[in-house]
Amino acid sequence: MKKIALIFGLVFMLVPITNVYAASGGLLDGKNIKVGPNINLILDTTNDVTDGNNSTFYTLSGGSSLDSVKDHLFFEFENIMDINSYYVRASGNQLRMHFFDYQKNYLGYINEPLTLDSKVTITEYKKVKYVAISNYSSTNININEFDVLGKLSPVVKEEVTNLNLVNENEGVKITWKNPTNNFHFAGIKIYRNGTLLTTLNKETEVFLDNSIQLNSSYNYKITALYSGDIETEGTIQILKHQNL
Repeated sequence: MKKIALIFGLVFMLVPITNVYAASGGLLDGKNIKVGPNINLILDTTNDVTDGNNSTFYTLSGGSSLDSVKDHLFFEFENIMDINSYYVRASGNQLRMHFFDYQKNYLGYINEPLTLDSKVTITEYKKVKYVAISNYSSTNININEFDVLGKLSPVVKEEVTNLNLVNENEGVKITWKNPTNNFHFAGIKIYRNGTLLTTLNKETEVFLDNSIQLNSSYNYKITALYSGDIETEGTIQILKHQNL
């Protein structure tokens, strides 16, 4: 029995293992990756570069800048991420890695040639929504594995600004300015005298409160809402409603 077990173990050791994922904890593991010439033009999708199998691959075209060329791999994160390392296995290293924010603004890139077949720590790219890898050589390159590692970007909490209350015959007109260029911002809440009056989406910047009484003072507070059920302390103003 021991001899049989020993022989089985030796045979198992001699069998090549191709389904080995080298970047443990990778953010792209098993995800579908988009393919195209630029971030706004997608021609194909694949998971051959994220399946953990080093024998599968996707071929990135080289030597052309035409819009029909599949020379970039793109991935959009569900949340905003801070990226600190990558792992790439490929048939060539003339590759460049790109980072974009949630508005597709360019954050920067790691220039070719990329280091292959090992986890590479990089200077952290913050507030990343899209990551890409591209072929900068004159020949095709097979990408076997493509992954990045990092963590969720912290939520930056900002209050609304320019809060203004105006007496009108129909009630109190409330205007404000929402935070801009903040992916995590989700909307606002308006409180009147400490009681929730309404919840509004992130595009709204005006509200008419017509459920008030004449010659009464009201305390209005607007709080900003962020992903993860985060609510700010709020901005407060007081107004006494009078007929015009």
